[in-house]
Amino acid sequence: VASGQEKFVAKEIWGAEADAVWTGAEHIWLKQENTVPAFIQFRDGLEPDEETFFFLLRKAFHLPPSYNFNLLNDEFDQIGWQHKRFQITVNDIPVTNGIFILHLKNGLVKKFNGYLFKNVLAATSATVSESSALQFALTDIGAQKYKWQLPEEESYLKIETGDVNATYFPKGNLEILQLGKNDATDFKLAWKFDIYAHEPMSRNYVYV
Repeated sequence: VASGQEKFVAKEIWGAEADAVWTGAEHIWLKQENTVPAFIQFRDGLEPDEETFFFLLRKAFHLPPSYNFNLLNDEFDQIGWQHKRFQITVNDIPVTNGIFILHLKNGLVKKFNGYLFKNVLAATSATVSESSALQFALTDIGAQKYKWQLPEEESYLKIETGDVNATYFPKGNLEILQLGKNDATDFKLAWKFDIYAHEPMSRNYVYV
């Protein structure tokens, strides 16, 4: 008995088959159904510039206006390639693990790789306050003592960073978290905390 929906199968495609997915592409890796291709390499002479790449990306995969791509870093290697790393945001909220890289030469996008989810649906405002979420996180960690509770640790951090306002006290940041495995299509808005425990010693990223 055949199911009503065919199961997605990851595959690499080349030549005309790749070109059918994205005009000008020479090699594409279709890794997951819930993402755009995890890898795209363009044929020589058909590489888009960065602005055109993003225009075509939105058009080809029907990405909504709520999607934005925030530049995280931009660097050149020793052979003249430029590598630009981007964070995906939806309604200005970062998507956890939603990172991709454009590899450019002479201002043209030669390759793309990373995770760019196609259909992220999540709340735009938290239903739990930051302070309440932190209490849930600390209960989950269950440490006897935390770094920010020790004046000597707080003082050393300020000296080490050169920032008089530096503290280990966890600051909550809203992120859109993928639930389940990498191919899951369920997302949830969550508070993310970076928690330094002293006794027992640990560092944990906690999502609430």
